[in-house]
Amino acid sequence: MKLRSVAVCAGLLLPSQGSAQEPLWDQLQSRVKSEPISLGVLFQFVGDAQSDRSFPGESGFSVANFRFSLGGRLDGGFEYFLQSNFGSLLDARIGFNAHPSLAIDAGRFKTPYSREFLTGAGGIDFVNRSQSVTALAPNRALGVAIRGPLAEELSYSVGVFNGGAGVRGNPRGEMMGVARVGWQRDGLEVAVNAARNGDRRVLDPEDDPTFSALRTLVGFDVLFTQGAWMTSGEFHIGDGRIGTPDDPWGGFATLGYVMEENGQLLVRLDHFDTGVAGDVRTLLIPGWNLWPTAATELQVNVVLPLEGFDGDPRLLVNLQLAF
Repeated sequence: MKLRSVAVCAGLLLPSQGSAQEPLWDQLQSRVKSEPISLGVLFQFVGDAQSDRSFPGESGFSVANFRFSLGGRLDGGFEYFLQSNFGSLLDARIGFNAHPSLAIDAGRFKTPYSREFLTGAGGIDFVNRSQSVTALAPNRALGVAIRGPLAEELSYSVGVFNGGAGVRGNPRGEMMGVARVGWQRDGLEVAVNAARNGDRRVLDPEDDPTFSALRTLVGFDVLFTQGAWMTSGEFHIGDGRIGTPDDPWGGFATLGYVMEENGQLLVRLDHFDTGVAGDVRTLLIPGWNLWPTAATELQVNVVLPLEGFDGDPRLLVNLQLAF
């Protein structure tokens, strides 16, 4: 869990931290953040190093994200959110608040599955999301969803989406349904997630399953915070289609401790079984997060392969600017 408090504005997580010690931050917020229009930027510069490379990719530097976003609320209960990364469209959503317990979203946006997936790239605990969430969680898609509170402590989100993650049409001719129900009280947040793919098409076997290779996917996530401590975890299991690896599953458990006002120590155990015989991947990841200012963050992760990866530990460093 990040230390910065956040406020939700049309689905955009906006850092709300500001103080007399950061007058330029306060000036920036006053100029680019308002209820009808809010501009956002996320820049992430990542260093990746492993002496004996066994992870995908290459050692070196990369710009992991360079995102621009625009969102806000309008008259009549309408809201909107647009986001682009390197010029490619990520989100284009229009929402309508029909009732205090019912909001309707339409466009391209994140399907309501997994707390870690739904957390923005600038707000996740580690440099990368967990293996199972990255591989299995349904992606952004074109569709329609409803969301809102069921009670004071209970919330829901249900949607129907195109079967593919493209930004135009539905060439696969399939639909998928995704649902999430969450409950929270006194620092504890729990949610169950489910997703179902259409069955019109049989895929060829895939060595590395994703949600498109599944009939169904179910999972749960939990977050508990108390004082300086936090713990979180997720578990997901899928049912493979005919001709694909059967029943991939995985999850993670994270423990975090706030060691100072603007720093946090973390450790994560991350496990993923792809469903392919012998392809099981387990990682232990110590991490350190530091927020020098309200707009900047430094993340340092040491990825220790316990199973499924050969070679030395992997070092990941993320330098981030976000507002």
